[in-house]
Amino acid sequence: PLLLMALLGVLGALAFSLWQRPVYRATASVEVGAGNDDLLRGAGSGTTPASGSLQGSVQTEAALLLEDSLIEQVILALRLDRSPEFASPKDFDGWVRARLGLEKSPLGTRRMAQAIAALRENLAVEVPREGNVIRIHYDAHDPVLAANVANKLAGTLIEQKLQARLDT
Repeated sequence: PLLLMALLGVLGALAFSLWQRPVYRATASVEVGAGNDDLLRGAGSGTTPASGSLQGSVQTEAALLLEDSLIEQVILALRLDRSPEFASPKDFDGWVRARLGLEKSPLGTRRMAQAIAALRENLAVEVPREGNVIRIHYDAHDPVLAANVANKLAGTLIEQKLQARLDT
């Protein structure tokens, strides 16, 4: 009986593992500071910011990656708000509420909020204790989606920083 129980346990675990969909993790890295500011301004001093200043910049950049506005840009660029993977199962309920006037926010705003929440649920931003490279991890059942989201988050952050510098 003990051998039979062990065999059933192994078969059950095998069946469960075959039933599970794999989750893929994509990682993108963004370097913060370390002389990049001088290059963008056209100066060639080559000096790097003080350690405390650099850590503050790293923390700020990591916080920006979690901002709704940046995530919304990624969702719109990749059209994730139209993907069923990013819609809430209660979306029909929200549609009915919006049509009956019970919902204060329009359906598009609600759908975007759901997409932001869904993206953030699978997003991890790794901030180093020392150093200046932020790692952006995104988990998805589709490896292409995982890579697209991680890369687009990094690219959008870089574009925002460049635009802010050009505006000043």
